[in-house]
Amino acid sequence: MPGLGSLQLRDGIAVVDHTEKTIAAPQPLVRFTKKELPAFDLVNFLAATQHTSRETATEQLEVYLAGIRGMEPGERKSFATVGEFYRDDAGSLVFEQRALPADILPAVTAERVIHPNEAHQMLVGDTHTTTTAMSEFYNAEDQTARSKWWIAALVMALIAIATIVYYFNDTHHNKMFGNAQQVKPATAAPTYDSSR
Repeated sequence: MPGLGSLQLRDGIAVVDHTEKTIAAPQPLVRFTKKELPAFDLVNFLAATQHTSRETATEQLEVYLAGIRGMEPGERKSFATVGEFYRDDAGSLVFEQRALPADILPAVTAERVIHPNEAHQMLVGDTHTTTTAMSEFYNAEDQTARSKWWIAALVMALIAIATIVYYFNDTHHNKMFGNAQQVKPATAAPTYDSSR
């Protein structure tokens, strides 16, 4: 679009909705940039669709572009079925793309499929591996961790049993709990007479 910039068509992205189990098709994006490109292809397209000469198509394009250049803030000018040009409050030219009808690119249903017995390529860090190799790696790690915990529990139980056996076999601890030593009463002082 000589004197204005260019409209560029870019690929959009597909949108996955896990709750609805659908994938929306990628919507193409039309972006307006200030970078000008040669209008040769646009003039050829206009001439072919309107069945006119290149000169007539060039004149019609110039009239359309002059109308866009002369727009006031808030005024809108349609660009086919693609979108609209308008000037914002600052006077900058903006292009607003129209949304495509949902019938053109409908969403499709997408069920997640898991093949637990299939090996798939995957990237772990910077290493390429397979799901089978990673499954074996994690299973081997879990088995070694599970097989060692009972050794520590057994050692602690043996220490506790040895301590209890020693405590009750000691001569000072022959009762069930507490100190079993005989307590001898203290002798009375000579100034105290207990006969009275």
